[in-house]
Parts: sequence; structure tokens; C-alpha cells
Amino acid sequence: MVDKKVKLKDQLGRVVRLDSGDAGATLGKNLYGPDGKLLTAQQIINPDSSKPGASPTIWKLIREIPANVQKVAALMTAGFVVRLSAGDWVTRLLAPGTGIEITNPAGEAGDPTIGLANVADTGAGTLLATTFDAKGRKTGSRAATITGTANQIVVTNGDAAAGLPTLSLATAVMTSLGEADSAVQSVVPGTGISVNNADPRNPIVSSTVVGGVSSVNARTGAVAVPDFVSKATAPTGTDYGRPIIDGDRWFNSSTGISYTSNGGTWLSDGSSAPVSSVFNRTGSVVAQSGDYTAAQVGADPAGSAAAVAAAKYDKVGGTIGGAASGSDPVRVEGSGAGYVGIDVVNLNASTTTIARLRFVTSNKNVGFLAGAAGTVGEDGFSIYDYSLNTPMMFASAASVRPGTDNARTLGSATARWSVVYAGTGSINTSDAREKSPVRTLEQAEISAAAQLGREIGAYKWLASVEAKGDAARWHIGMTVQRAIEVMQSHGLDPFAYGFICYDSWEEEPDQSSEWPDELDDDGNVVCPGGSVASPGRAAGDLYSFRPDGLHAFILRGLAARLEALEARLTS
Repeated sequence: MVDKKVKLKDQLGRVVRLDSGDAGATLGKNLYGPDGKLLTAQQIINPDSSKPGASPTIWKLIREIPANVQKVAALMTAGFVVRLSAGDWVTRLLAPGTGIEITNPAGEAGDPTIGLANVADTGAGTLLATTFDAKGRKTGSRAATITGTANQIVVTNGDAAAGLPTLSLATAVMTSLGEADSAVQSVVPGTGISVNNADPRNPIVSSTVVGGVSSVNARTGAVAVPDFVSKATAPTGTDYGRPIIDGDRWFNSSTGISYTSNGGTWLSDGSSAPVSSVFNRTGSVVAQSGDYTAAQVGADPAGSAAAVAAAKYDKVGGTIGGAASGSDPVRVEGSGAGYVGIDVVNLNASTTTIARLRFVTSNKNVGFLAGAAGTVGEDGFSIYDYSLNTPMMFASAASVRPGTDNARTLGSATARWSVVYAGTGSINTSDAREKSPVRTLEQAEISAAAQLGREIGAYKWLASVEAKGDAARWHIGMTVQRAIEVMQSHGLDPFAYGFICYDSWEEEPDQSSEWPDELDDDGNVVCPGGSVASPGRAAGDLYSFRPDGLHAFILRGLAARLEALEARLTS
């Protein structure tokens, strides 16, 4: 190839001759700057900005500059440089989409900023019911037009397209209410009754019967009352209209006073007399064996006691009757010393004898069982659901366990235990017979696991900071929200893995129950009233980890990193 003249880009206008055998200009030999002086390596690597033409090029020869760099240098428009699949280079601008605004799209004046464009208020729209997923994303909507009830409620602008909806009573309802104000026209008097209908809506009803009592003891005229009725003396079988009650009580209808027989002496209500004996014994009398027979203990109450439904309760079992409610409870109350309660003793330890306390409502039937050997569960205590005929919990000297295997949780998302103290860790079932075949993790999962290991850091609980300030202790781990972001960045659904948990709950209102003071006949407080309150809770949600699953996932990522290091060291 013949020599070719190449003009140097310097101020002297010099040229050099090159042929196919030349390697081009060589740094430090025949490569000159715009000022005509020979360029050195030091000037190329660390150029002097005061001298034009010098740039931080580190290639030894001009012809060594890669073609793609030359293409980038040839770009003449502002914007972001993008390499196409064919190897060409172009510039691009950030372009806004619908509802998006972009400032500085070419990046010339700094970093581009992207924001939501303002939306004009058209003054139009309709009511919609909108559905959101657990992450707050809108997933759907439907019309939510308010409708009325035929002939009762009239709704105007129910879809809110022309303003707020309005509700009003139908004409038929208003008409009926108007008529109801004067619906009473008159009251017709009956026998012995007079009516004043001057105000039809407020009639006055009066009795027209005037006179005294028509008869006493089926006699008319002046009827004398026997002497014994007004005296505290015992009525006899010959007394007229003898008001005897159960043989030892009687009532004076003239004075309204009741009398009770006390050893042959008739005492009026409110009077007092000493008790002469109890069980034919005087002094300080204590009930003894034989004072009551088994028949007396087991017999139905007699006389007026039966009339007020005092129920039978004998030694072989039965029902204690009578009303019991929130305002009239059945109580076992102590004096403040020692303890009070109900003892069930002498159970036969060799049989299935149990002691039971059961609570029955209209929709629930639960209770407590304390059993001997051979009873439901074991020698101990249990809570039993009689509605489902299923034990809920057992407690014995050896363990506290649920009544049904793998069916109940300990706590919940809204009722958590603060700390669990244990001598050793929990034991979790990992039996191959209860699991699907264990598969290997995919590359995306291993990458996510390795990144999660790098996300572990230190944090403090906000509640502890509020209570203890700087004394709140550090904990090691990460947040569920960050773990979700990492999983999603690797194309994984975080909620498909058991170590990421999410719970939500609806609002629950406050609930309370109260009862008044219990008074004796003189108005003294026997047992003070009280109340029980169950505070409600606001709707909410909570993210949680299953730590053992998370740690196993991270360990697999660490193992993969170690395998890669070992492979590199081996190669």
C-alpha cells in the first residue's frame, strides 16, 4: 500500500505519512497535542485542563479506541445513551404517559423528576364501592347507588352524580303520620263509665259508680268484724272466715297485720320474742347428726315455700331452682380471711367419677371437669365444650395440652403473648410422612435468600423506646415489609412462602355488663354491685415472620454463596 498523508490536528498544520505497516501515532513518539508539542503518558492520564485537546484517554494508540466508544462520541443530541441490540448507540428522552409529568427529561439540567399530573375537577362523578387488596392496590369497583324503599323512603340523586343524595319520607307515610295525630275520634263509655270527648285525642274517662262496699264476707249492710281479727290471739275453727295459713300463721284483714305462732304465742310482724329452744335443746345449739332425717332433706318443700318454687335438692343429686341473672347472681362470698369455695371430695380414684362445673347459654355449653384416674383425658383438670362434645384443654401434673391435636393456636394476631419463658426450645413436627417431597430451591429463590441475609440489621421496638427511651434494647433481624420487597424484586410471590405472614381483623365495639348493689331487708348493702368491661378494638392488620422458616431460607442462600466460593478456589 502506498503512503498516505494524514494531517495532524495541531496548530502547525503538519502531516505524517502512514502506510499499512504503520501502527499509527505512538504516545511519546509521534503523537502531538493541539499545541504541536509531543504528548506524554502523564499528560494523557492526568490532563491539564488549562491546555486544550488533552483528554483522559488511556489507550496507547488512537486506532485502539473501540468502535462503540467512537459511536457514543459521535452522538450529537442530548438525552440518555442507549445501546441497541445491533450494537448501535442512540439517545433517548423520558417521555410522560397519561397523567404523568416529567421535568428535565434529557437530564441536562440535573436528574429528571417524575410526578403525577394535576387532574382537573370536572364536578361530575358517581358513587362507587371500591375494593383494595392487602397492599392497598385498587382491584375493582362497582356502582354504589343509594336506593329507597317503595312507599316508605324516597331517594333523590342516589348515585351522587348531581350532588349529595337526599332521603325523604314517602307521601303515603307523611299522610298516615298526619292522620295519626287525630286518629282518636271518640271513646264510647261502658257500664259505670263516663267519657269526656272534648279533646278527641285526649279523652277523659271516669267511673260513675258512687257508694261503699256492697258486701263483706257475703253479707250486706253493717257487718261486724269478729274480735279475734283485731287481736293478737289465735283464731279457732269456730271463728268466722278463719284466715289460717299453714296452721301457724294468720292474717288480720282489718289491720293488714300478719301473725306467727311461736310456741303457742301469736306474734305480730315486727314484734320479737326469744327463741326458747332449737331441736328441743337450749343455749348455744349446733345442728347435729339426726336433727334431720334423709326424708326431710330430700323432701319437696311444703306449704307456701312450694308456692314460691323453692326446689327440691336431695343427697343423690337434683336441680337447685330459682332465677339467677346478671342483676340477681348466685354468690359464694368470703369474709376476707382464709378462702371460700365449693369442695367436691371423696371421688373414687378407681372409677370414672368426675366433678363438673358447667355453663349453659342459648348458644354455648361449656364447662370445667376435674377427674380422677380413668376419666376423660387424665388425672387432672379440663375445659370441655359440651356443644361439640369435645375437650378444649387438659391440665395435669405432667402437661397442659389442647383437647384436639393440631387444631388450636396459642394466642392470635390481636391477642399475643408478650414473652414465652421455656427451659428448652419448641419441638416442631418434621415427619416426612406428613410433608410433600422436598424440592431444591430455584436460582431466583437462592438469590433472594442470599440478599435477605444481607438485610439483617439492628432495630428497637417503638413501644420499648416510648417506655424506656434510650435504655430500650437492640434486637437483630429485619422487617417483613423489607423481606416482601426483596422477594418481589426477584420475581417471587412472598405470600406463597410460609415464613411471611399477614393478618387483618374487623373493628369490635366495647362490651360491658353491670349489676346493682345487693341489699338486705333494711336497705343495707350485703354485696356491692359492680361491672365487667371488655374493651373493643379498632380494625387493623399485622405482618409477621415464622423465624424458623426465614432462617432456613437464609441459610440456603449462605450455603450457595459458600459453594460458589469453594468452586472458585478449586478452579
